[in-house]
Amino acid sequence: QPGPADVVLTASLVEGGVMVSIQRRAAERSADNAPNTDYRALTWPDVAALAQAESVGFTPSADAVQLRFQKATQTFA
Repeated sequence: QPGPADVVLTASLVEGGVMVSIQRRAAERSADNAPNTDYRALTWPDVAALAQAESVGFTPSADAVQLRFQKATQTFA
């Protein structure tokens, strides 16, 4: 969605890892700067591909995404 927005990040411990939620909230103010068109917009399929490549759970909605990171296990040789 175009226009100024606030991004709200929350994290919580869940069984076996951490859940990170990222939410976009429309802001009732003017934009501080013009949108940059040097790069293409990142899409949900882009984020899903990155999440899958890193074994991160990915659940999108209209204005938010939840990312689930599994607890890392460390082994020593």
